[in-house]
Amino acid sequence: MGRLVLVAKHLDVWLYQLSQRYGRRIATLDQIPDEILEELNAQGFNGLWPVGLWRRSPASRAIKHQFGNLHAEASAYAVYSYEAGERFGGEVALDDLQRRAAKAGLRLGVDMVPNHTGLDAPWMAEHPQRYLSVPDNPLPNNYAFSGPNLSADPRFELRLEDHYADQSDAAVVFQRRDTRSGRTDYVYHGNDGVGVPWNDTAQLDFLNPDTRRAVIDQIVAVARRFPIVRFDAAMTLVRRHVQRLWYPKRGQQGFIYTRQDYRLSNKEFERRLPREFWAEAVERLRAEAPDSLLLAEAFWLLEGVFVHQLGLHSAYNSGFMHNLREEDNQAFRQSIQDALLFDPRLLAHYGNFLSSPDEPSTAEQFGRSDKYFAAATLLATLPGTPLFDHGQVEGYEETYAMDLLEPYWREQADPQLIARHQAQIAPLLKQRARFAGTEHFRLYDVRSPRDKVLEDLIAFSNRDGDQRALVLVNNSAEELSGRLLESAPFVRVPTGKQYRETLAESLGLPPGRWLARGQQPDTPGLVIQSPADEPISVTLAPYEARIYLDFETT
Repeated sequence: MGRLVLVAKHLDVWLYQLSQRYGRRIATLDQIPDEILEELNAQGFNGLWPVGLWRRSPASRAIKHQFGNLHAEASAYAVYSYEAGERFGGEVALDDLQRRAAKAGLRLGVDMVPNHTGLDAPWMAEHPQRYLSVPDNPLPNNYAFSGPNLSADPRFELRLEDHYADQSDAAVVFQRRDTRSGRTDYVYHGNDGVGVPWNDTAQLDFLNPDTRRAVIDQIVAVARRFPIVRFDAAMTLVRRHVQRLWYPKRGQQGFIYTRQDYRLSNKEFERRLPREFWAEAVERLRAEAPDSLLLAEAFWLLEGVFVHQLGLHSAYNSGFMHNLREEDNQAFRQSIQDALLFDPRLLAHYGNFLSSPDEPSTAEQFGRSDKYFAAATLLATLPGTPLFDHGQVEGYEETYAMDLLEPYWREQADPQLIARHQAQIAPLLKQRARFAGTEHFRLYDVRSPRDKVLEDLIAFSNRDGDQRALVLVNNSAEELSGRLLESAPFVRVPTGKQYRETLAESLGLPPGRWLARGQQPDTPGLVIQSPADEPISVTLAPYEARIYLDFETT
């Protein structure tokens, strides 16, 4: 797991950019050149996540066009079915890409969207009871549904609420009319309670055991085919958030408008949802698809819950991006220290990133110079799963919406950034074994001449057998000088006892005088005495990163 390095590619945008690069149309998965797959592997990646792979909702596309965006595709997260999109070449082309990617050293990662489906997914006709709906218009004096039918399926009609359609308001429901029975229901849009409801999605009802079984069946079927599965908006299905969003406690205001009429007592809610959905899903996955890595998009301070309690392998660590960008290095180091004092193995379960498909681009947040490379060095060398976003290596600044067919900006890849990535970051990614483990991972307090901890100087070591590593990163605009001797405290599992180690002990250096050589030729060497008898003095320029991988006796 920790040796995975995953790169996301916004599929439509990527195919467009490849077409521009090669001067010919590249539209399907089987047309992606082998050279590109080999290039990704040479850049240090061994996992490829094509965002927007699945067949998308025709209703979503119609909504985009209704809103005036005539060149938009359906949203990548308004999934119609878990089959490769026909315009990408369908399942045959996907199988071809997966085979060639494996040959190039790349495992394919795919999305699952368990919280909701596209507005017009097949279940809307075949299993409408799986959705969260009400039989009556929840706001008859406010909501009207007189717009065009968005369904291409003759078995049912779908209509957005008029104000949502003209973008003057955002309704929480849409109208579904069964043309066979004449029954009309009002189905909730997918919603995380943070912004407006997602108008091209339909919310599934996870208090319905049939819904839970069906979603888990889908997840297992996908996980059997692919070695990496990313779960979109996974945090919305944690029990307390299902309750908060859709079935508020008695006496509490509904978090989503109109849901206050569907309050349940804790006892009734727990009766209807007796276990965590994710516990059920992971139990099935371990039995039926045990080799797939499960990555949760999890926010709301739930990262530890997903990996420590619910059993998923990895969860998004958004603090990694936010703290490094804001240079809140005390919080960054504290998050590592907290894990070391609770259970160091947690560090291996974080999905670390500097941007994601829902965030501003890495170039916009970190630039393309030393600040970025300081952060990228930490991304490459800390335990956890490094997640690289589309365009991060190339330096693209545009943030790509999930319905884009091609980028708005005609950006050119930055050759200097690519070359520097290849020289400084790719070699580290290819040696993830040195950095992925947590048994020998140690964080250090680098102290100033006045014995103050330099929070901006992030120092840690790790090893895999005799493959050792020492990493020093100054994530600030100031030159920093300090002394390094002893690790910050950590616990050993399963005893729970706290320990500290010297640098020589952490690196497993036999007695003697050792010279540590830097990854880059101009990096000053460090002399380490084992057993250690005095601190090591270091001075780092603003945003300087030093990586020591070679240790020899002198």
